[in-house]
Amino acid sequence: MLWDQLVLKHRLTDQNGTVLYSTLDLSNDNPALMQKDAYRNEYIYHFHYGGKDFRCGDNGYVSFFLKKNGTEGYFSYIHKGEQSPSCQAPVDPVFPNDKGILMTKQ
Repeated sequence: MLWDQLVLKHRLTDQNGTVLYSTLDLSNDNPALMQKDAYRNEYIYHFHYGGKDFRCGDNGYVSFFLKKNGTEGYFSYIHKGEQSPSCQAPVDPVFPNDKGILMTKQ
């Protein structure tokens, strides 16, 4: 059985354009990328998220709502925060928890 896989890469910047976090240079099979979990239709996608420090709590769920114009979307993150027993120092989540963010296609 074959199916398509949707992978979401991202780059976070501050108001001055300084890159705070990026997964753009990672390979598509890297566990730090968001992998498509389920979708409701062609505009709403849900992902499991595991950041670069996913073993130490940078993990959760992402919802992405694509606007019909195809260039904008809304991003929402719910922090899960699970930690593996081998984690030495828990980390804070990269994304703001439970707040919508307007995203623009670059």
